[in-house]
Amino acid sequence: MKKLACLVLALCLIMSVSLAEEAAELTWDMFAPILEAGGVTGQFYAFEEVNVLIWLPDGMDPVELTDEDKAEGYIGYFAPEDDSAAVSYDELYREFLAAKEALDRAL
Repeated sequence: MKKLACLVLALCLIMSVSLAEEAAELTWDMFAPILEAGGVTGQFYAFEEVNVLIWLPDGMDPVELTDEDKAEGYIGYFAPEDDSAAVSYDELYREFLAAKEALDRAL
């Protein structure tokens, strides 16, 4: 089930990237006031091996990856203590971004 949820999220990200060419540039300054107004706090996490920075709300704690997780391409995994939700970052999305960049250069 977790893999299916990750696949759905990855597809959503792919769709959002393809639509982003038509949208205005998104910056942190656009989101910070909304989060502050809602009382949502969080922090940034850096994945230095892939040069990615993500923001997660408080309560989404890093989960130690197993060797099996790493072999499947997971780079980061975050979940609350009760495991009611999860956020992951994996190698598949990085490969998608590299392919999209190569395609953009070719066009």
